[in-house]
Amino acid sequence: IWRHEIDDRLLSERQESSVIDAVDATDICCTALYGCADQIIFPTSGVCLVMNAKRSTQNLFQRHNSQIGAVATSSSRQLVASGDSCSDFPTTIWIWDPQTCTEIASLSDSRLRGVSALAFSPDENRLACVSSDENHRIFVWTAINGNWSNAYLSAYSLGGHEKISFVQFTQTQLITAGRNNINFWSFAPNLSVSK
Repeated sequence: IWRHEIDDRLLSERQESSVIDAVDATDICCTALYGCADQIIFPTSGVCLVMNAKRSTQNLFQRHNSQIGAVATSSSRQLVASGDSCSDFPTTIWIWDPQTCTEIASLSDSRLRGVSALAFSPDENRLACVSSDENHRIFVWTAINGNWSNAYLSAYSLGGHEKISFVQFTQTQLITAGRNNINFWSFAPNLSVSK
């Protein structure tokens, strides 16, 4: 277990240091990300911490119900996606603003059980998610005209029985990888492994 210390000067009066505890980094994809305006974004227990060391500020995104399984930032770093790791119940993926730590949208599907990997497309209009269930299901949501509050599930497939810990978009495909596997997925007509 990785433990970290947070400088008391970075905590606001309403945020308790006990909220920031410990995280098992072995199951988290992308444990620390660079955000806009010198921000560092990382999950810790059930919250995402957004810290700016230059300004001595921190903010928390606190919508999660369990330990966070994956976090991704968009290419502009204006959007963050995060999802719970627990596969015991349906999981919600949160799209949020890293400047204010406010929710922009929530994405869910009854088949989504835990999140092991997330990635935004280069144009920021799609989000890929790999579930942490035994089938490692792959979900792709599309934002209508860039509006994530109107996003819909545009592609879905079973990923296989081998654990998938990486997902990334190219201009024309989706790539997933993990222990003993790497796959290139095409989108037409449905999400399928490229031959």
